[in-house]
This record gives sequence, structure tokens and C-alpha cells, in this order.
Amino acid sequence: MIKVKNIITVLDIGSTKISCFIFKRLFADSYEVIGVFDSVSKGIKSGMIINLEAARYSIMQAVEGAAKIASVDVKNVHISLNSSFLISERSSADISLSTEEVTVKELNKLLFKILSRFNKEATEVIHTIPYEYILDGNRGILHPLGLYGNKLTGLFHIISVPANYVINLNKCLELCKIKIEAYVSTGYAAGMSCLKSEEKEFGCGLIEIGGGSTTVSLFHNDKFIFTDGIPFGGIDITKDISKIFSIEMNVAEKIKNTQGLLIRKTTNDLYKEIKIELLDNQEYLINQKDLRDVMVARMEEILFLLKNKLEEDDIKNLANKIIFTGGGATLIGMKDLVEDVFGIKARIGIPNNCLGIPIDFVRSDFAVPVGMIRCISDMNNYRNVFLEDKRGILNSTWRWFKENF
Repeated sequence: MIKVKNIITVLDIGSTKISCFIFKRLFADSYEVIGVFDSVSKGIKSGMIINLEAARYSIMQAVEGAAKIASVDVKNVHISLNSSFLISERSSADISLSTEEVTVKELNKLLFKILSRFNKEATEVIHTIPYEYILDGNRGILHPLGLYGNKLTGLFHIISVPANYVINLNKCLELCKIKIEAYVSTGYAAGMSCLKSEEKEFGCGLIEIGGGSTTVSLFHNDKFIFTDGIPFGGIDITKDISKIFSIEMNVAEKIKNTQGLLIRKTTNDLYKEIKIELLDNQEYLINQKDLRDVMVARMEEILFLLKNKLEEDDIKNLANKIIFTGGGATLIGMKDLVEDVFGIKARIGIPNNCLGIPIDFVRSDFAVPVGMIRCISDMNNYRNVFLEDKRGILNSTWRWFKENF
């Protein structure tokens, strides 16, 4: 193996597959994919490890496969965290400005004040995102550095994860002899990958349809302000097809992707009989309308559960559009179904190819790993100004806070 500088490895751990991408930094924020490999995900359910040894083997398959293609030695990785297990909270804090000017020191004091409330052993903070500042009662300030005033208030989106979740991930990666550099929320990564600047500015919801889970995130005023998820995804549609039509899972997955429809209103003459060959060489016919009914029922349930998440947090009205991405995003009729459920315009989300990513990876099912490299780039730039630990800012900043205040 050849050690290469400016190498970043990202690991997208899903319930059906594990994707390992190895990027080489070319210049500025431009990256080249030099290795990618997928492995079948085992020992993992909805992003959570349920069998340590099986998960270790699946992760090693993906990492070693990508490393071989890239001819590099992988020792550090950035890992995606599924929003189904993340805790998304918004909190605010204020400070008096001693010099009347907003400096980096003042912004860090504000950050530490927020983080002091999240010093919980049961959770670990992975993202702390300021989405608005208020200076002497004046709202809507996004970049207060250098401004003058007396009182500064910061509104933050705090994303944390149960400690046991990351402890198990850490243990699994330690068995693989790999160090975790940082965690990235799947909703954050997919949004950075697929959303247009005006969508993030005016407000949009992002749905990421995975194999074993589906997440919904909200962006507003160009900030990531909410994320949540449910432990249901494309694999549940496959299970429904397999169970109802008494066919094997691999056959159900194939007809879902090749013959499945999510179109609710159409004429009967558009449907056909789907011929399936069973293991004993017998033929089995499934009516495409019946297949559609099964798929629509499950996907509608998933979308309504996500809609309820936004309504529970009272932020649904901030979304003017829904963008959907992930492995299940390309199913025929998905756009119309999303628009019917949410009552607003929708579109499929494809990674924006502005980082030198090869066109082969500009697909909806690669939204998370492609978006992770942009998140990592932004976090590295952020660290040049603010204090932040590579694996989540809570541990390092809390130690610094105790030593200096």
C-alpha cells in the first residue's frame, strides 16, 4: 500500500449496504474519487450494530475493497450517522460583549455556554450549528463577527447521539484497527450534496430514503435546522412484496426496482402481468396493479410518518419544497406521491457535481458519501476559526471550557 497525503475516507454504514469512498484532495475544495467499494451490510439494522462480528466483517470488506482500488492504507475514516438515532434540538444563549465588538473569543464563549447544557454522559454532540444571531434585539444576523453591540444572542441547532450508539461503533472500528475521525449526520450530508442554494435559503425539506431507514431534514436561511428519522425504508417495501406474493426476497427486490410503480391514479390498461420464474422452474404471475398497491401503501406510511415529524416540531411551514434522494428515490411515481402527501412541490435530489466528483457517482444513492466530503471540507474550514474537536466538539471544548473559565 502507498501512503498518500490529502486522503479522506468516508464510510456510509447502511442497513443493506456499506459504502466506502476514498477521496484525494486536489486543490481548494476539489476532490477526486480514487477508490470506492460496496459490501453487503450484515449485523446492522437501521444504522445500529446488532451483531458486532458480522458488522466488523462487512465494514472491513468495504474498506479493504476501496483501499485496494485506491492503493492506500486506510487508518482513519469519517462515518455517517443515521438520523433515526440522532437527537435534534434547538437552543439559545446570550452573552454581554465586554469590548462591544463581536470577536472570535466572544463567539466561542457563546458556543461554550450552549455546550455546557449538553454535558451529558448519555449523549455525545456531533454537530453544533449556529443558525441565527441576535445583536441588541436585531434579528436575522448570520455572520456577526466584527459587528458592534452590547448583547449577543445565538440560536443553535445541536445534534447529538446516544453514547452507547457511538461506543459500539467505536468498538467495531477498533476491531478493524481503524480510527474514527468524525461523525456526520446523513441528513446534513445529503443536503450539502443535493440542495441548491436557493432551496436552502428559502426553506426546504430533504428526505433520504435508505434501505432500513428514512430520514427527514429541514434547511432554512441556508442553515441545517432539524433532522429526524424512522426505522423504515426500501427493505420494508421488499419484505411486504415478498410476504404478500410468497416470493423470495431477492426476487421481490428485483421486481420492485424493475416493475414497481408508485403511481396512485392511472387507468387499468397501463398495468400488465409480471412473470416470475421460481426455483422449481415454474412461472408465477403478479398483476402490476397489485404490486403497485403494496408499494404505495408502505411508502405512503413512511411519508406520513416523516410529515408528522415536521408537524410535531412545528416547522413544516418553513419548507417550500421537498427534495427526496437515496436508493429508493428513483422509483416511478415517487415525485407525485411525495407531492400528494406533503402538499408542496417536490423533486429528486442528485448530487451537485461541483467538487470534481466523477459523473458515475452523481446518483441519488450516493448522495450521502458525496455530501460527506463537502461537510468535512466545511468543518475543516470552520476549525480554522472556531475550536472544534474532530470527532464532535463536546469533549475537547468542554475540557477547554473547564480549564479556562
